[in-house]
Amino acid sequence: MMVEKTNITPFQLFCLMIIAGLGSSSVLGVGMGAKQDAWITSLLGMVSGLILFLVYSYIFSKYPDDHFGKVLEKIFGKLIGKILSFIYVVHFIVFGTLVIRDIGEMVVLYVLPATPIYISHLLAMLVISYAVYLGIEVMARFNESIFFITLIIWFSFIILPLASGIVKIENMLPVLENGWAPVLKTTYPLTTAFPFSELFIFMMIFPHLNKKKKVVGTGLKAIFILGLLLTVINLINITSLGPYMAEKAMFPTLVTFRLISIGEAIQRVDSLAVILLMVGGGVKIAMYLYGVTVLLDGIFETKNYRQYIIPSLIAISFLTFMLADNLTRHIHLGLKIVPYYLNLPLEMIAPIVVSIIIFIMQFFKKRKTAK
Repeated sequence: MMVEKTNITPFQLFCLMIIAGLGSSSVLGVGMGAKQDAWITSLLGMVSGLILFLVYSYIFSKYPDDHFGKVLEKIFGKLIGKILSFIYVVHFIVFGTLVIRDIGEMVVLYVLPATPIYISHLLAMLVISYAVYLGIEVMARFNESIFFITLIIWFSFIILPLASGIVKIENMLPVLENGWAPVLKTTYPLTTAFPFSELFIFMMIFPHLNKKKKVVGTGLKAIFILGLLLTVINLINITSLGPYMAEKAMFPTLVTFRLISIGEAIQRVDSLAVILLMVGGGVKIAMYLYGVTVLLDGIFETKNYRQYIIPSLIAISFLTFMLADNLTRHIHLGLKIVPYYLNLPLEMIAPIVVSIIIFIMQFFKKRKTAK
């Protein structure tokens, strides 16, 4: 099975990583369990994300024409490689269900309260499925076209709370009131996983880059900027809402947007937060859906990933409510279960183990060649 003959530029990869990385994490809030020190967890998560990306890029540098599923087959053999690939298929499907549920819950709570949640899910998944059908190149061009608009909205989120006077610096004090323990406990693995290790999905996208040597530089820049944005978002939420409200609110960024009031001209701009979640979350789900279909294409050795879009769509839609039948369980699943039992082993430990195996294989191969 050959990799799809499409190409994306380093800047398009950069845009995809930023928008997908912001996704639901920007609206849900990251590391709020550390209360007023949540901004520190974002910075530490960013550092961990940079290290993890170096691991991802090392694997890609040794297999520049293969997505992660094919790498697993080349290292562990076809049978074990396909079994491991199927585990990642389930992994990506679960993540797709979590993000689509986030979007659905926000739409029902704040936009269309009278509309059944499954309607918003269905409409979102149909749009996302069509995007995946068009291909990664079309998705990359779309993200490139909306990238600067998204950044403008984020800069407005920084400027408008300051201009409206809702920011209170004293809300972020005292720094490290309870020491480093709560910060580190929240950072590892939660803030590292959400969203930094989630960028593992781009291991399925890297082979399409037209300048493969720029993966490292592009990815590190994207993660650095993403980390700074999430840190600023946390700071704005904490100083505007206070650490307690920022922790308890399901969508703290949206609540902060609602508080913005500058005269009679600028009020209740929470619709901007809805747009951000729908766009960023939609991009992230599209990446997961694409990853699922490409992996299935490799497992069954077919030549068209598009034939797996509908079965994957059905799986994500079905599991959305099977995994968590109410909002409380959904939050518990996303914050207490998934980071420890999916992100940690599959996006952090497994790639490190694979990179070590590749290094050892390369070492002995060089020694054998030298002899």
